[in-house]
Amino acid sequence: MSAAPGRSPASSHRSPPGEGRPVSAHTADVQPVHSTADTGMRAFLGLRFVAVERDGIRMRLEMQPHHLNQGGTLHGGVLTSMIDIACAVAVRARVDGAPPGPREPAPKASQPIVTLTLNTAFLGSVASGPVTVFARQRGGGQRIRFVAAEVFDAQNRLIATGDGSYTLRSRVPAAD
Repeated sequence: MSAAPGRSPASSHRSPPGEGRPVSAHTADVQPVHSTADTGMRAFLGLRFVAVERDGIRMRLEMQPHHLNQGGTLHGGVLTSMIDIACAVAVRARVDGAPPGPREPAPKASQPIVTLTLNTAFLGSVASGPVTVFARQRGGGQRIRFVAAEVFDAQNRLIATGDGSYTLRSRVPAAD
């Protein structure tokens, strides 16, 4: 794994957000749960919700061969999708006032969360094992929310970061 320009390899090892414990220790006793939101891209990826935490949400992906690029490491598109999905779930948790715990806030068909912008930085690579994403809302107002995410491998190495802006849209009922 190489570090991003201007960063030493040691600086990519850092404590994930949350309660100050390593991702692997923090989530080792918490099993990802199946959710009614596990549809579409989430279902295809196998990205599972772990928990709402005090300051964000956590999701986990168990890497499979179809997640890998030609170099045998986690594909950047998979990382970007993980970040995007986790950020949207973090917005839903904040909007709904979801309490900490393993219960995921339910998606609302009448008010979908839509990505407006998304930026991703790839800081390292991983070839196997679980990958965990932590996302938290950083600011925003009634209509637009700003969210940041960090992705860690099983050794607690930071492998990607992302941030984006999201909006809650009102869905117009289909005409008969």
